[in-house]
Amino acid sequence: MNSLDKISRKGIDKIRSDYPQIPQKYLDYLADVGWGEGEHGKMIYAEPILPDSIYPKFENREIILLGDDFNG
Repeated sequence: MNSLDKISRKGIDKIRSDYPQIPQKYLDYLADVGWGEGEHGKMIYAEPILPDSIYPKFENREIILLGDDFNG
């Protein structure tokens, strides 16, 4: 895997506060492995993003994005 950046405990606490529904496994991954692009071309985001930041007409505020596969 490429060199990934791990999230601090303070960063994890902020994500948990901002996104109370976030899966614990995602937070564990950020703390233990990190975020960034892995060797297989998958991107794990440093924090969740709302879909409308990528898809302007997307209106569902209950969905968050955790990463992508660079397939456009």
